[in-house]
Amino acid sequence: MLADDSPDNQDLVSHVLRRSGADVMVADNGAMAVQLALGARAEGRPFDVILMDMQMPILDGYEATSRLRASGYTGAIIAFTAHVMPEELERSLAVGCNAYATKPIDGRLLKLIRQFVPNRLDVLLPPP
Repeated sequence: MLADDSPDNQDLVSHVLRRSGADVMVADNGAMAVQLALGARAEGRPFDVILMDMQMPILDGYEATSRLRASGYTGAIIAFTAHVMPEELERSLAVGCNAYATKPIDGRLLKLIRQFVPNRLDVLLPPP
């Protein structure tokens, strides 16, 4: 799942991920991301990875991640943000993100995602 409030980012990142063989669901804000992630888990089909923009309206990525972790969500959550300062990385990890990726996207994002789902996304990249 991609949680990002920017339509341009949603289009670009979804396009890159889909071209790489991934199925992508998009959430426009953190509240929607929490609802979709918990719903998918309850239906027995949790997301492989959540790319969580940390700066969103309604509920930001920090609070959304905190709520998911408080509810027992154990899936991979990657903080996905344009903020590259060390304190932002620390804050993302402190609320429960497994990793941190910066915008704009590049090939490192696909490699990072593959770390969390190596057996499902071999279509994204050749084996290391």
